[in-house]
Amino acid sequence: MLVKNHDLLINFEIRKNYEFVINFGFLKKNDLVINYDLLKDYDLVISYELLKDYDLVINYKLLKNYELVKNYDFIKNHDFLLNYDFIKNFKLLNNHDFIKSFDLQVNYELVKK
Repeated sequence: MLVKNHDLLINFEIRKNYEFVINFGFLKKNDLVINYDLLKDYDLVISYELLKDYDLVINYKLLKNYELVKNYDFIKNHDFLLNYDFIKNFKLLNNHDFIKSFDLQVNYELVKK
């Protein structure tokens, strides 16, 4: 799993292949920003505060215009939502029925190379 025991742990193989970018200063503020290029237009962001309870993976563009994924149990128990190919191929987060309400501030500077 990418995330285990509510810690922000990055799987080495995933990091090696997709070149995750982590800004530790921002991470201390409970946010983990993943390199924009990783998911091209999807720009995934993980919030540590939400992650502690929901193991939540969110899409900033959906968050900005709609809301967060709502099926917490599904997300908490299925780490494949953290997988690039799953989101790229199935675009699950684009399903508005899978969305609920929350807010998360994202610093775009942290996703720039």
